[in-house]
Amino acid sequence: MAREMIKYAAMFRDRHYFPAYVKDYVFDGQTNMYEPMNIGTFKNDALNKFLKWKKQGFTCVYVYMSGLLTATISMLNAAWLAEMPIKLYHFSFLQDMWLPQEIEFSSALGYNSNITDRELNAWVSEVEDKKELDVAEYQNLVGYVRIFKDLVLKYSKEPIPEWRQLKGMLFKQYKDLRSDYLDMMAQHLYPLNSLVGGRKYNERLKERILRDRESPRESYDRLGRGSVKTKGTKAPKPLRKGGTYKRENNHRGFR
Repeated sequence: MAREMIKYAAMFRDRHYFPAYVKDYVFDGQTNMYEPMNIGTFKNDALNKFLKWKKQGFTCVYVYMSGLLTATISMLNAAWLAEMPIKLYHFSFLQDMWLPQEIEFSSALGYNSNITDRELNAWVSEVEDKKELDVAEYQNLVGYVRIFKDLVLKYSKEPIPEWRQLKGMLFKQYKDLRSDYLDMMAQHLYPLNSLVGGRKYNERLKERILRDRESPRESYDRLGRGSVKTKGTKAPKPLRKGGTYKRENNHRGFR
């Protein structure tokens, strides 16, 4: 029986936080280099990458996802054309781990990508934990954990600024931020990605969101001046200023 060789690849280069063992990418460019609706480019780039890896002897590709539906569908079509078995991993903001999704045509190609008991249990926990939060609360948790993970990715490669400076930068980049949720984040950034009381940021944030359901909280401007009372966590989730899409050099790209 041929030896299994798995290629671990992120979908896009440096778009979001990925496990340290993921060293390659399906799409080499960052997302803002691509036209979101150019499905032909996505399919051709993915097909060339899968054929290259197949020639190198890889028998399956585990892809760590980062969104953009047109790119995802093009990638799956390319994997089928290349006859490359594929398995997708989605990041769980509640479990702080990557959860697998099997792709049916991989079995048709003769590959059996078993999901472990730990992964199955994590999926069960994901469903149960999500039931504890309403839609607005879950969106808030996802928004802040995504910001945290992006900071961990960024400052694993360069010196991290002191907190007051970094917090001011975040208020310039995002709208609808809660100062207290950011200050809780800071406790896990110095040192980078640290535990507090043996717990991760996402665990403590979920507990805080549930506790804040009936508690009036104050939102501050970036210098901490002035406040507006908001009840619980019903404020909009944090959003990057300028929206999802942006224009660079007359090119429409995905942020």
